[in-house]
Amino acid sequence: MLLWRITRIVAAIVIPIPFCTAVGEEVSRQAPSIFTEAVLPLLTPVDEVLKSPSQVTVGSASDCIVLLNEEVQFFDAKGNRYTVHHYVSKALTDAGAKAIAEDTWGYRKANQKICLVQAQTILPDGKRLPVAPNASILQSPQRQADNSVYSGSGELRLVFPNVKPGSITESIVVISESEFRIPGEFTAGKWFAWGWPIQTLRYVIEMPAPMADRLKITPVGGNIPEPQKKNLAGDRVRLIWSGKDIPARPNEISSPPTDQVGPVLYLTTLPDWDAFVKWYYPLVEERSMISETLAREVDEWTKDAKNRAEVLDILTTKVAREVRYLSLAFGTADIQPYDCSAVWANQYGDCKDKATLLRAMLRHKGIDASLVLLNTENVGRIERRSPDYRQFDHAILAVYLEPGRPIFCDPTIAYAKAGLISPGDADRDGLLIGSKGAEWVRTPAQSAGEFSYEFDMKLSSSGELSGWMTKNSGGYYGAVNAHVFARLDNDGLRSRANDLIQAFFKGAEIIDVTKSSLENWDGRHQLKTYFIVPSANDHSRREHRVSFPQASLLFNDLGSDKRRQTSFHLWPDTVKVIARISLPEGLQPIELPRLLQIRSEVFDITASWEFLDHQCIARLELRVKESFISPDKFQALFNSHLSLHAWLDRSLGLSAPTGSFV
Repeated sequence: MLLWRITRIVAAIVIPIPFCTAVGEEVSRQAPSIFTEAVLPLLTPVDEVLKSPSQVTVGSASDCIVLLNEEVQFFDAKGNRYTVHHYVSKALTDAGAKAIAEDTWGYRKANQKICLVQAQTILPDGKRLPVAPNASILQSPQRQADNSVYSGSGELRLVFPNVKPGSITESIVVISESEFRIPGEFTAGKWFAWGWPIQTLRYVIEMPAPMADRLKITPVGGNIPEPQKKNLAGDRVRLIWSGKDIPARPNEISSPPTDQVGPVLYLTTLPDWDAFVKWYYPLVEERSMISETLAREVDEWTKDAKNRAEVLDILTTKVAREVRYLSLAFGTADIQPYDCSAVWANQYGDCKDKATLLRAMLRHKGIDASLVLLNTENVGRIERRSPDYRQFDHAILAVYLEPGRPIFCDPTIAYAKAGLISPGDADRDGLLIGSKGAEWVRTPAQSAGEFSYEFDMKLSSSGELSGWMTKNSGGYYGAVNAHVFARLDNDGLRSRANDLIQAFFKGAEIIDVTKSSLENWDGRHQLKTYFIVPSANDHSRREHRVSFPQASLLFNDLGSDKRRQTSFHLWPDTVKVIARISLPEGLQPIELPRLLQIRSEVFDITASWEFLDHQCIARLELRVKESFISPDKFQALFNSHLSLHAWLDRSLGLSAPTGSFV
């Protein structure tokens, strides 16, 4: 993972978060002198905010309204940068009060300092309650610890007093820095829509004129105002963007992020992507040498390889399987990989560490490979007009066994083979990091893989179901399942199997569980579970029923509304279910449902029942063929899933001879 985005935690989402407080470290409330002299006059007084009439549309789903979202980027004459966040929000409901009762601001400990200028609650009667000294906390977040990610970032956490519906919270925070990620350059992004409606949004940049002359401004999406530009004394320039009454961004499942479709403003002083690569390539290269000891090990591992393809497979497996994923992104390590030999010695590393290690091993064997930076969110759109490290969150490897024909490898997938990438890596642009400057590559479209569930069951005369469920997974899904199940002990394996069976049959009892061996991993994973489902039939009736085995895990979550304003993103994949239910002698279906078959350019659905050799056989296949579904095509997908669920929910009636099930 590339931890390049140190962003504000959106207050609209309140999640209980474990954290460690920095013992003995007090929150600074003494703003830099330049703040009072030059920056404070640029901020909007809160009294002016409270008097300002609002015309913004507040929907019934809005728990809060942002009265002011104000950010100032100020560069002094020495090149120091001061980022000032002024944020005023109002709770409209109990949920909104809970959401704004706490706020968190992130910063990088290595090169930034944070200062709290103002934090208070303004009650509906006008009374103002400052945040207490012990309610402003500097903490070291480990929010991503469950994903093995630890960073050198810090957080200022604010706990506001007495927040109820109608209350307003205000905070002013200053983050100062003198050392920049890319020396001498400025890059930034500013969203112009949030999950809450915004009454006033202001974005101010004041910088020396020579830097302003190099500044490239790229708006993405609509409703971004033109900047007001003012030339100031001392060869300085001020730019101000002002927005009023901005409605909340649609809150839709699996919608594209704001930084890909807007409204967002990108800013950079980098002239082009060549300049970006010229900065980043040396950071990678200086950590890309392997030790003589490691080189000898690489030679030993590959001594029996018959060709370069086998060398690639061997080394990909080594790095993917034996170097566990762990990100220690302290200092510059959120950008720069650790030394290759250290990564191998420690047997851990993040995406750029593992990709760089594999690249160095391959280079030792004379195989050309380059780091590729990607955006794994949604469709992974990169705004090419605005070079910036913030646009990437992942690194993989492009390997060239033949000139011009890259094989993409993602060694963060523990059971990956060369050429297998995740759905977040596939079908998107990537920036190749090489000595010749910027080069863009396109990763291939690739299915996420296949899940299949096979049920071989027997229905007893008492109505009890028993039998085996066999779950097979292949492709990316197979690799993920292999990694997950490899780490489970017997209790963990039974617990996972039980959760899976319960999703299909509530009240089922697990009898036995087995899983496939990983010693000769072939890219597929299998889990087998024997289970019993007690009878749920009404024995007083002569008609009995069986249901199609289904579970929510089979289906994509489409939400509850067929109308969408944004595109819908999902992974191309295939899910299959086949259930063979052996019936007692003489029992047979009353009537088989008609075949359900739906075909479209983005998905296929087939579901059926048949009766053959005293067995009821149920089949279902769901195939997603495209990952991007535009709003005009979403309704067809939604309606098709409604039809499918209606079909699946009709149980199959069985006729019984006299005396059966009694």
